[in-house]
Amino acid sequence: MYSDESILGKVSCQNEDYTHNGGIKELVKLVIPLLMISFSNLLFLLVEKIFLARLSVDAMNAAMASVYVCQVLQIPCVAIALMTQVYLGRLLGANQKGGVGPVVWQMIWFSALSMIVTVPAGLAYGSYYFHGSDFEGIIWPYFCLNLAINFMFPLSTTLSCFYIATRKIYFLFLVTVLSQVLKIVCGYLFIFGWGDWIPSLGLLGGAISLLLAMTVLCSLLFFRFLAGENAKVYKSHAFQFKWKLFWEGLHPGILRAFNRILSVTSWVAITRLMIVRGGDYSVVLSVGGALFLFLPFLSEGLLQAQITAISGIIGSRKLELISKSIRSGTFIACVAIVIIGIPLLVFPRASIYYLFPTIPFGDFTIYKLMCGVWLCFGLYTLGVLPLSVVLAFKDTKFSLFMGGVSWINGYLLMYTAIEVMNIAPEQFWFVLGLMHGSTLIMYYLRMKWLEAKAKRQPTLLSI
Repeated sequence: MYSDESILGKVSCQNEDYTHNGGIKELVKLVIPLLMISFSNLLFLLVEKIFLARLSVDAMNAAMASVYVCQVLQIPCVAIALMTQVYLGRLLGANQKGGVGPVVWQMIWFSALSMIVTVPAGLAYGSYYFHGSDFEGIIWPYFCLNLAINFMFPLSTTLSCFYIATRKIYFLFLVTVLSQVLKIVCGYLFIFGWGDWIPSLGLLGGAISLLLAMTVLCSLLFFRFLAGENAKVYKSHAFQFKWKLFWEGLHPGILRAFNRILSVTSWVAITRLMIVRGGDYSVVLSVGGALFLFLPFLSEGLLQAQITAISGIIGSRKLELISKSIRSGTFIACVAIVIIGIPLLVFPRASIYYLFPTIPFGDFTIYKLMCGVWLCFGLYTLGVLPLSVVLAFKDTKFSLFMGGVSWINGYLLMYTAIEVMNIAPEQFWFVLGLMHGSTLIMYYLRMKWLEAKAKRQPTLLSI
Protein backbone atom coordinates (compact mmCIF):
# COMPACT_ATOMS: atom_id res chain seq x y z
CA MET A 1 0.00 0.00 0.00
CA TYR A 2 1.36 3.39 -0.99
CA SER A 3 1.63 6.31 1.39
CA ASP A 4 -1.05 9.01 1.18
CA GLU A 5 1.36 11.56 -0.29
CA SER A 6 2.28 9.36 -3.25
CA ILE A 7 -1.07 7.77 -3.86
CA LEU A 8 -1.97 9.90 -6.89
CA GLY A 9 1.29 9.23 -8.65
CA LYS A 10 1.90 5.50 -8.24
CA VAL A 11 -1.26 3.69 -9.28
CA SER A 12 -0.53 0.51 -11.19
CA CYS A 13 -2.87 -2.39 -10.29
CA GLN A 14 -6.24 -3.20 -11.82
CA ASN A 15 -9.57 -3.85 -10.16
CA GLU A 16 -12.33 -5.25 -12.30
CA ASP A 17 -15.02 -4.24 -9.78
CA TYR A 18 -14.63 -0.58 -10.72
CA THR A 19 -13.92 -0.83 -14.45
CA HIS A 20 -16.47 -0.38 -17.22
CA ASN A 21 -16.84 -2.32 -20.47
CA GLY A 22 -18.25 0.67 -22.38
CA GLY A 23 -21.53 -1.08 -23.19
CA ILE A 24 -24.83 0.75 -23.24
CA LYS A 25 -26.39 -1.56 -20.64
CA GLU A 26 -23.70 -0.79 -18.07
CA LEU A 27 -23.75 2.91 -18.89
CA VAL A 28 -27.53 3.07 -18.51
CA LYS A 29 -27.25 1.47 -15.06
CA LEU A 30 -24.80 4.20 -14.07
CA VAL A 31 -26.57 7.06 -15.88
CA ILE A 32 -30.14 6.56 -14.60
CA PRO A 33 -29.49 7.22 -10.90
CA LEU A 34 -27.12 10.06 -11.82
CA LEU A 35 -29.80 11.56 -14.06
CA MET A 36 -32.26 11.40 -11.19
CA ILE A 37 -29.74 13.06 -8.89
CA SER A 38 -29.08 15.83 -11.42
CA PHE A 39 -32.82 16.16 -12.03
CA SER A 40 -33.56 16.68 -8.36
CA ASN A 41 -30.60 19.04 -7.97
CA LEU A 42 -31.62 21.31 -10.84
CA LEU A 43 -35.39 21.05 -10.44
CA PHE A 44 -35.48 23.64 -7.67
CA LEU A 45 -33.71 26.19 -9.86
CA LEU A 46 -36.63 25.96 -12.27
CA VAL A 47 -39.38 25.63 -9.65
CA GLU A 48 -38.08 28.61 -7.68
CA LYS A 49 -38.17 30.78 -10.82
CA ILE A 50 -41.72 29.56 -11.54
CA PHE A 51 -42.76 30.54 -8.00
CA LEU A 52 -41.09 33.94 -8.29
CA ALA A 53 -42.60 34.58 -11.74
CA ARG A 54 -46.02 34.30 -10.10
CA LEU A 55 -44.85 36.82 -7.51
CA SER A 56 -43.49 39.33 -10.04
CA VAL A 57 -41.39 39.38 -13.22
CA ASP A 58 -38.81 41.58 -11.45
CA ALA A 59 -38.40 38.96 -8.71
CA MET A 60 -37.75 36.25 -11.31
CA ASN A 61 -35.28 38.47 -13.18
CA ALA A 62 -33.48 39.28 -9.91
CA ALA A 63 -33.18 35.59 -9.01
CA MET A 64 -31.74 34.75 -12.43
CA ALA A 65 -29.23 37.61 -12.22
CA SER A 66 -28.15 36.44 -8.76
CA VAL A 67 -27.59 32.92 -10.10
CA TYR A 68 -25.40 34.24 -12.91
CA VAL A 69 -23.16 36.25 -10.57
CA CYS A 70 -22.88 33.48 -7.95
CA GLN A 71 -21.92 31.02 -10.67
CA VAL A 72 -18.88 33.08 -11.66
CA LEU A 73 -17.07 31.72 -8.59
CA GLN A 74 -19.27 28.75 -7.72
CA ILE A 75 -18.78 26.85 -10.97
CA PRO A 76 -14.94 27.06 -10.96
CA CYS A 77 -14.91 25.71 -7.39
CA VAL A 78 -17.25 22.89 -8.40
CA ALA A 79 -15.03 22.19 -11.42
CA ILE A 80 -12.03 21.72 -9.12
CA ALA A 81 -14.06 19.49 -6.79
CA LEU A 82 -15.30 17.46 -9.76
CA MET A 83 -11.72 16.42 -10.55
CA THR A 84 -12.03 14.28 -7.40
CA GLN A 85 -14.14 11.93 -9.49
CA VAL A 86 -11.30 11.43 -11.97
CA TYR A 87 -8.82 10.55 -9.22
CA LEU A 88 -11.21 8.27 -7.39
CA GLY A 89 -12.11 6.47 -10.62
CA ARG A 90 -8.45 5.80 -11.32
CA LEU A 91 -7.62 4.84 -7.73
CA LEU A 92 -10.47 2.35 -7.58
CA GLY A 93 -9.75 1.10 -11.09
CA ALA A 94 -6.23 0.34 -9.81
CA ASN A 95 -7.48 -1.18 -6.52
CA GLN A 96 -6.02 1.56 -4.28
CA LYS A 97 -9.07 1.92 -2.01
CA GLY A 98 -7.10 3.22 0.96
CA GLY A 99 -6.21 6.36 -0.96
CA VAL A 100 -9.81 7.45 -1.44
CA GLY A 101 -10.53 9.01 1.97
CA PRO A 102 -7.43 11.23 2.16
CA VAL A 103 -8.06 12.57 -1.36
CA VAL A 104 -11.70 13.38 -0.54
CA TRP A 105 -10.65 15.16 2.64
CA GLN A 106 -8.29 17.48 0.77
CA MET A 107 -11.22 18.63 -1.37
CA ILE A 108 -13.36 19.10 1.74
CA TRP A 109 -10.67 21.43 3.04
CA PHE A 110 -10.62 23.19 -0.31
CA SER A 111 -14.39 23.74 -0.19
CA ALA A 112 -14.17 25.40 3.22
CA LEU A 113 -11.19 27.58 2.25
CA SER A 114 -12.89 28.72 -0.96
CA MET A 115 -14.99 31.18 1.06
CA ILE A 116 -11.90 33.35 1.56
CA VAL A 117 -12.07 34.21 -2.13
CA THR A 118 -15.69 33.73 -3.19
CA VAL A 119 -17.39 36.08 -0.71
CA PRO A 120 -15.36 39.30 -1.22
CA ALA A 121 -14.98 38.70 -4.96
CA GLY A 122 -18.71 37.98 -5.33
CA LEU A 123 -19.70 41.15 -3.49
CA ALA A 124 -17.40 43.24 -5.67
CA TYR A 125 -18.63 41.73 -8.93
CA GLY A 126 -22.28 41.91 -7.85
CA SER A 127 -21.95 45.65 -7.21
CA TYR A 128 -20.93 46.13 -10.84
CA TYR A 129 -23.33 43.64 -12.41
CA PHE A 130 -26.52 44.77 -10.67
CA HIS A 131 -25.86 48.50 -11.04
CA GLY A 132 -28.55 50.20 -13.10
CA SER A 133 -30.79 47.11 -13.40
CA ASP A 134 -34.56 47.19 -12.89
CA PHE A 135 -34.24 44.99 -9.81
CA GLU A 136 -31.21 46.55 -8.09
CA GLY A 137 -33.30 47.63 -5.11
CA ILE A 138 -34.59 44.14 -4.21
CA ILE A 139 -31.75 41.76 -5.04
CA TRP A 140 -29.11 42.29 -2.34
CA PRO A 141 -30.52 40.27 0.63
CA TYR A 142 -31.24 37.33 -1.69
CA PHE A 143 -27.85 37.56 -3.37
CA CYS A 144 -25.82 37.85 -0.15
CA LEU A 145 -27.43 34.76 1.39
CA ASN A 146 -26.81 32.76 -1.79
CA LEU A 147 -23.21 33.95 -1.82
CA ALA A 148 -22.70 32.89 1.81
CA ILE A 149 -23.57 29.25 1.05
CA ASN A 150 -21.47 29.01 -2.13
CA PHE A 151 -18.96 26.74 -0.38
CA MET A 152 -21.63 24.05 0.07
CA PHE A 153 -21.72 23.40 -3.67
CA PRO A 154 -18.10 22.21 -4.07
CA LEU A 155 -18.51 20.40 -0.73
CA SER A 156 -21.57 18.47 -1.89
CA THR A 157 -19.85 17.81 -5.23
CA THR A 158 -16.80 16.35 -3.48
CA LEU A 159 -18.89 14.06 -1.29
CA SER A 160 -21.10 13.08 -4.24
CA CYS A 161 -17.98 12.08 -6.20
CA PHE A 162 -17.11 9.67 -3.39
CA TYR A 163 -20.51 7.96 -3.54
CA ILE A 164 -20.52 7.83 -7.33
CA ALA A 165 -17.00 6.39 -7.54
CA THR A 166 -17.72 3.76 -4.88
CA ARG A 167 -21.06 2.89 -6.52
CA LYS A 168 -23.14 4.00 -3.52
CA ILE A 169 -25.36 5.87 -5.92
CA TYR A 170 -28.76 4.96 -4.50
CA PHE A 171 -27.94 6.42 -1.10
CA LEU A 172 -26.80 9.58 -2.86
CA PHE A 173 -30.02 9.59 -4.86
CA LEU A 174 -32.26 9.22 -1.79
CA VAL A 175 -30.45 11.95 0.15
CA THR A 176 -30.51 14.28 -2.84
CA VAL A 177 -34.23 13.76 -3.43
CA LEU A 178 -34.93 14.38 0.26
CA SER A 179 -33.04 17.67 0.20
CA GLN A 180 -34.76 18.80 -3.00
CA VAL A 181 -38.23 18.00 -1.66
CA LEU A 182 -37.37 20.01 1.44
CA LYS A 183 -36.10 22.82 -0.76
CA ILE A 184 -39.27 23.00 -2.87
CA VAL A 185 -41.67 22.74 0.08
CA CYS A 186 -39.79 25.36 2.09
CA GLY A 187 -39.42 27.51 -1.03
CA TYR A 188 -43.17 27.62 -1.54
CA LEU A 189 -43.90 28.28 2.13
CA PHE A 190 -41.26 30.98 2.55
CA ILE A 191 -41.92 32.73 -0.77
CA PHE A 192 -45.72 32.86 -0.54
CA GLY A 193 -46.24 32.37 3.21
CA TRP A 194 -48.80 30.18 4.95
CA GLY A 195 -51.61 32.04 6.66
CA ASP A 196 -50.64 33.44 10.05
CA TRP A 197 -48.04 30.73 10.62
CA ILE A 198 -45.35 31.70 8.11
CA PRO A 199 -45.07 35.24 6.70
CA SER A 200 -44.43 35.74 2.99
CA LEU A 201 -40.72 36.50 2.54
CA GLY A 202 -40.89 36.83 -1.24
CA LEU A 203 -37.53 36.70 -2.98
CA LEU A 204 -35.59 36.11 0.25
CA GLY A 205 -37.67 33.00 0.99
CA GLY A 206 -36.08 31.19 -1.94
CA ALA A 207 -32.59 31.78 -0.54
CA ILE A 208 -33.58 30.62 2.97
CA SER A 209 -35.03 27.37 1.60
CA LEU A 210 -31.79 26.78 -0.33
CA LEU A 211 -29.75 27.29 2.86
CA LEU A 212 -31.83 24.75 4.79
CA ALA A 213 -31.78 22.12 2.06
CA MET A 214 -28.05 22.39 1.34
CA THR A 215 -27.29 22.12 5.07
CA VAL A 216 -29.31 18.89 5.28
CA LEU A 217 -27.74 17.47 2.11
CA CYS A 218 -24.13 18.17 3.09
CA SER A 219 -24.66 16.94 6.66
CA LEU A 220 -26.14 13.59 5.59
CA LEU A 221 -23.48 12.99 2.94
CA PHE A 222 -20.67 13.95 5.31
CA PHE A 223 -21.68 11.84 8.30
CA ARG A 224 -22.31 8.76 6.14
CA PHE A 225 -18.88 9.31 4.58
CA LEU A 226 -17.38 9.01 8.09
CA ALA A 227 -19.32 5.82 8.90
CA GLY A 228 -17.64 2.56 9.92
CA GLU A 229 -17.31 0.72 6.61
CA ASN A 230 -16.06 3.78 4.76
CA ALA A 231 -13.57 4.53 7.53
CA LYS A 232 -12.21 0.98 7.39
CA VAL A 233 -12.07 0.45 3.63
CA TYR A 234 -11.48 3.96 2.28
CA LYS A 235 -9.81 5.63 5.31
CA SER A 236 -12.50 8.31 5.47
CA HIS A 237 -11.31 9.21 8.97
CA ALA A 238 -7.96 10.50 7.60
CA PHE A 239 -8.99 14.15 7.84
CA GLN A 240 -5.52 15.69 8.16
CA PHE A 241 -4.64 18.53 5.82
CA LYS A 242 -1.61 17.40 3.80
CA TRP A 243 -0.19 20.06 1.55
CA LYS A 244 1.47 17.71 -0.95
CA LEU A 245 -1.64 15.59 -1.38
CA PHE A 246 -3.81 18.71 -1.38
CA TRP A 247 -1.77 20.21 -4.20
CA GLU A 248 -1.64 16.96 -6.18
CA GLY A 249 -5.42 16.87 -6.09
CA LEU A 250 -5.87 20.59 -6.64
CA HIS A 251 -3.45 21.65 -9.33
CA PRO A 252 -4.95 19.66 -12.26
CA GLY A 253 -8.29 21.28 -11.44
CA ILE A 254 -6.87 24.81 -11.33
CA LEU A 255 -6.54 25.09 -15.09
CA ARG A 256 -10.01 23.56 -15.39
CA ALA A 257 -11.23 26.18 -12.92
CA PHE A 258 -9.68 28.97 -14.99
CA ASN A 259 -11.49 27.49 -17.97
CA ARG A 260 -14.76 27.72 -16.04
CA ILE A 261 -13.97 31.26 -14.87
CA LEU A 262 -13.36 32.36 -18.45
CA SER A 263 -16.44 30.51 -19.71
CA VAL A 264 -18.77 31.71 -16.95
CA THR A 265 -17.57 35.32 -17.05
CA SER A 266 -18.09 35.22 -20.82
CA TRP A 267 -21.65 33.96 -20.25
CA VAL A 268 -22.34 36.52 -17.52
CA ALA A 269 -21.05 39.29 -19.79
CA ILE A 270 -23.44 38.02 -22.48
CA THR A 271 -26.38 38.08 -20.06
CA ARG A 272 -25.55 41.66 -19.10
CA LEU A 273 -25.91 42.68 -22.76
CA MET A 274 -29.52 41.47 -22.52
CA ILE A 275 -30.24 42.79 -19.02
CA VAL A 276 -29.17 46.38 -19.74
CA ARG A 277 -31.59 46.45 -22.68
CA GLY A 278 -34.42 45.50 -20.33
CA GLY A 279 -37.96 44.79 -21.49
CA ASP A 280 -38.44 41.70 -23.67
CA TYR A 281 -34.68 41.11 -23.84
CA SER A 282 -34.49 40.64 -20.09
CA VAL A 283 -37.61 38.46 -19.99
CA VAL A 284 -36.43 36.22 -22.87
CA LEU A 285 -33.13 35.77 -21.06
CA SER A 286 -34.85 34.89 -17.77
CA VAL A 287 -37.40 32.47 -19.25
CA GLY A 288 -34.89 30.69 -21.47
CA GLY A 289 -32.30 30.83 -18.72
CA ALA A 290 -34.67 29.23 -16.19
CA LEU A 291 -35.31 26.37 -18.62
CA PHE A 292 -31.62 26.03 -19.42
CA LEU A 293 -30.70 25.91 -15.75
CA PHE A 294 -32.92 22.83 -15.42
CA LEU A 295 -32.56 20.96 -18.72
CA PRO A 296 -28.82 20.22 -18.31
CA PHE A 297 -29.73 17.68 -15.62
CA LEU A 298 -29.54 15.22 -18.53
CA SER A 299 -26.11 16.35 -19.69
CA GLU A 300 -24.74 16.68 -16.14
CA GLY A 301 -25.82 13.15 -15.25
CA LEU A 302 -24.37 11.82 -18.49
CA LEU A 303 -21.12 13.74 -17.96
CA GLN A 304 -20.60 12.34 -14.47
CA ALA A 305 -21.38 8.81 -15.65
CA GLN A 306 -18.98 9.09 -18.58
CA ILE A 307 -16.19 10.56 -16.44
CA THR A 308 -16.58 7.70 -13.97
CA ALA A 309 -16.67 5.07 -16.74
CA ILE A 310 -13.81 6.47 -18.82
CA SER A 311 -11.60 7.17 -15.79
CA GLY A 312 -12.04 3.53 -14.79
CA ILE A 313 -11.23 2.44 -18.35
CA ILE A 314 -8.06 4.55 -18.32
CA GLY A 315 -7.12 3.20 -14.89
CA SER A 316 -7.46 -0.35 -16.23
CA ARG A 317 -5.62 0.64 -19.46
CA LYS A 318 -8.31 -0.75 -21.76
CA LEU A 319 -8.31 2.15 -24.24
CA GLU A 320 -10.27 0.25 -26.89
CA LEU A 321 -13.37 0.62 -24.68
CA ILE A 322 -13.38 4.45 -24.78
CA SER A 323 -14.96 4.65 -28.25
CA LYS A 324 -17.55 2.06 -27.26
CA SER A 325 -18.48 4.09 -24.17
CA ILE A 326 -18.80 7.27 -26.26
CA ARG A 327 -21.09 5.51 -28.75
CA SER A 328 -23.27 4.30 -25.88
CA GLY A 329 -23.38 7.82 -24.45
CA THR A 330 -24.29 9.29 -27.84
CA PHE A 331 -27.30 6.99 -28.10
CA ILE A 332 -28.51 8.01 -24.64
CA ALA A 333 -27.97 11.70 -25.46
CA CYS A 334 -29.94 11.49 -28.72
CA VAL A 335 -32.87 9.79 -26.99
CA ALA A 336 -32.89 12.54 -24.34
CA ILE A 337 -32.76 15.31 -26.97
CA VAL A 338 -35.76 13.83 -28.81
CA ILE A 339 -37.79 13.46 -25.59
CA ILE A 340 -37.11 17.04 -24.50
CA GLY A 341 -38.12 18.20 -27.98
CA ILE A 342 -41.71 17.06 -27.36
CA PRO A 343 -42.73 19.80 -24.88
CA LEU A 344 -40.39 22.42 -26.39
CA LEU A 345 -41.20 21.92 -30.08
CA VAL A 346 -44.62 20.23 -30.16
CA PHE A 347 -46.30 22.06 -27.26
CA PRO A 348 -44.32 25.30 -26.85
CA ARG A 349 -47.28 27.57 -26.11
CA ALA A 350 -48.80 25.25 -23.51
CA SER A 351 -45.41 24.75 -21.86
CA ILE A 352 -44.71 28.48 -21.51
CA TYR A 353 -48.19 29.39 -20.30
CA TYR A 354 -48.17 26.59 -17.76
CA LEU A 355 -44.75 27.46 -16.37
CA PHE A 356 -44.78 31.25 -16.75
CA PRO A 357 -48.41 32.39 -17.06
CA THR A 358 -47.58 36.08 -16.56
CA ILE A 359 -45.19 36.26 -19.55
CA PRO A 360 -46.89 38.35 -22.31
CA PHE A 361 -45.44 36.76 -25.48
CA GLY A 362 -47.20 35.93 -28.74
CA ASP A 363 -47.29 32.42 -30.19
CA PHE A 364 -44.60 33.02 -32.83
CA THR A 365 -42.22 34.55 -30.29
CA ILE A 366 -42.79 31.62 -27.94
CA TYR A 367 -42.10 29.09 -30.69
CA LYS A 368 -38.84 30.77 -31.71
CA LEU A 369 -37.78 31.01 -28.07
CA MET A 370 -38.43 27.32 -27.39
CA CYS A 371 -36.76 26.19 -30.62
CA GLY A 372 -33.67 28.17 -29.68
CA VAL A 373 -33.55 26.69 -26.18
CA TRP A 374 -33.94 23.16 -27.61
CA LEU A 375 -31.12 23.74 -30.11
CA CYS A 376 -28.81 24.97 -27.34
CA PHE A 377 -29.75 22.05 -25.13
CA GLY A 378 -29.12 19.48 -27.86
CA LEU A 379 -25.69 20.77 -28.83
CA TYR A 380 -24.70 21.27 -25.18
CA THR A 381 -25.71 17.70 -24.31
CA LEU A 382 -23.76 16.18 -27.19
CA GLY A 383 -20.77 18.30 -26.19
CA VAL A 384 -20.38 16.63 -22.78
CA LEU A 385 -19.40 13.34 -24.45
CA PRO A 386 -16.01 14.46 -25.82
CA LEU A 387 -15.64 16.73 -22.78
CA SER A 388 -15.80 13.69 -20.49
CA VAL A 389 -12.82 12.16 -22.30
CA VAL A 390 -10.81 15.40 -22.05
CA LEU A 391 -11.52 15.58 -18.31
CA ALA A 392 -10.75 11.89 -17.74
CA PHE A 393 -7.36 12.39 -19.41
CA LYS A 394 -6.84 15.50 -17.23
CA ASP A 395 -6.11 17.60 -20.33
CA THR A 396 -6.34 20.81 -18.33
CA LYS A 397 -4.28 22.93 -20.73
CA PHE A 398 -6.82 22.39 -23.47
CA SER A 399 -9.61 23.16 -21.01
CA LEU A 400 -7.94 26.49 -20.26
CA PHE A 401 -7.60 27.15 -23.98
CA MET A 402 -11.32 26.50 -24.46
CA GLY A 403 -12.12 28.99 -21.73
CA GLY A 404 -10.36 31.65 -23.77
CA VAL A 405 -12.14 30.50 -26.91
CA SER A 406 -15.49 31.11 -25.17
CA TRP A 407 -14.82 34.85 -25.34
CA ILE A 408 -14.46 34.55 -29.13
CA ASN A 409 -17.19 32.09 -30.10
CA GLY A 410 -19.32 33.28 -27.17
CA TYR A 411 -19.12 36.91 -26.08
CA LEU A 412 -17.74 38.35 -29.33
CA LEU A 413 -20.37 36.46 -31.33
CA MET A 414 -23.23 37.56 -29.08
CA TYR A 415 -21.98 41.16 -28.84
CA THR A 416 -21.97 41.33 -32.64
CA ALA A 417 -25.47 39.84 -32.83
CA ILE A 418 -27.02 42.00 -30.07
CA GLU A 419 -25.21 45.32 -30.33
CA VAL A 420 -24.19 45.43 -34.01
CA MET A 421 -26.85 43.39 -35.80
CA ASN A 422 -29.56 44.31 -33.25
CA ILE A 423 -31.24 40.89 -33.30
CA ALA A 424 -34.76 40.47 -31.95
CA PRO A 425 -34.83 39.17 -28.35
CA GLU A 426 -36.33 35.79 -29.30
CA GLN A 427 -33.37 35.13 -31.66
CA PHE A 428 -30.91 35.18 -28.76
CA TRP A 429 -31.00 31.43 -28.08
CA PHE A 430 -30.62 30.53 -31.76
CA VAL A 431 -27.40 32.53 -32.03
CA LEU A 432 -26.17 31.06 -28.76
CA GLY A 433 -26.57 27.61 -30.32
CA LEU A 434 -23.73 28.48 -32.71
CA MET A 435 -21.43 28.80 -29.70
CA HIS A 436 -22.38 25.36 -28.37
CA GLY A 437 -22.00 23.82 -31.83
CA SER A 438 -18.48 25.16 -32.36
CA THR A 439 -17.49 24.09 -28.83
CA LEU A 440 -18.75 20.57 -29.53
CA ILE A 441 -16.61 20.32 -32.67
CA MET A 442 -13.43 21.49 -30.92
CA TYR A 443 -13.84 19.07 -28.00
CA TYR A 444 -14.55 16.21 -30.40
CA LEU A 445 -11.34 16.87 -32.35
CA ARG A 446 -9.36 17.02 -29.11
CA MET A 447 -10.90 13.75 -27.92
CA LYS A 448 -9.78 11.93 -31.07
CA TRP A 449 -6.29 13.39 -30.71
CA LEU A 450 -6.04 12.24 -27.09
CA GLU A 451 -7.16 8.70 -27.94
CA ALA A 452 -4.56 8.44 -30.69
CA LYS A 453 -1.80 9.88 -28.51
CA ALA A 454 -2.60 7.57 -25.59
CA LYS A 455 -2.19 4.52 -27.81
CA ARG A 456 1.23 5.76 -28.94
CA GLN A 457 2.31 7.11 -25.53
CA PRO A 458 1.12 4.93 -22.58
CA THR A 459 2.64 7.33 -20.02
CA LEU A 460 -0.32 9.62 -20.72
CA LEU A 461 -2.40 7.15 -18.69
CA SER A 462 -0.52 7.71 -15.42
CA ILE A 463 -2.24 9.74 -12.70
